[in-house]
Amino acid sequence: MFTVKNINFHCCKVDNMIDVLRKVKNGVETIAMQFDIMISDKLAEILANSHVQNVPYWHIHKCNEVDILYRVAEMWVDTNSKSGSTFQLSAYENGSFEKFLEHFDDRIVSKSEKRVRIRTNNPDRHILLERGLDDIITINYYLQLFRLMMISAEMKESEYNDNCKEWISKMDTDIYEEFDSECSYDGVDYDSDEYDY
Repeated sequence: MFTVKNINFHCCKVDNMIDVLRKVKNGVETIAMQFDIMISDKLAEILANSHVQNVPYWHIHKCNEVDILYRVAEMWVDTNSKSGSTFQLSAYENGSFEKFLEHFDDRIVSKSEKRVRIRTNNPDRHILLERGLDDIITINYYLQLFRLMMISAEMKESEYNDNCKEWISKMDTDIYEEFDSECSYDGVDYDSDEYDY
């Protein structure tokens, strides 16, 4: 057993990742995973890991599956996860938001194009699913970006943070820089007020 606070798995074999998670002592604070493969056959094993169940923050970046969001939320409901727990996902495939809505249809407290809030088995806690949508990341962007949070049932909608750039950048530090560089050509920033047309 070894001690580690932050774990980053980048394109490694899922079985190796699960083995590492089994050998880590309690106290993991963040887990980052990136897969370019399907993991659905191993997802139950990943979600059964105590570190995954108890970590305050984790994400899966660039995944190809649509059932991960609702399965993580299901795990949180089953394990009565702590308030503040956060999971983020970037997925190539469309349909994660719709699958989540379909799966938790009887638990929905509120929903919009950008968010859905569901009840858990604990009357003090809700799960909030947010889509990463803003002026840069639109619904047609090649990646679908999501954040799941375990929140207090008392949290008001006015307390939601509409700035998704901050949480998206935590998972993908380059995503907004890509757009900034697309707006510049040969060192000229075409978005600048100083550019003379």
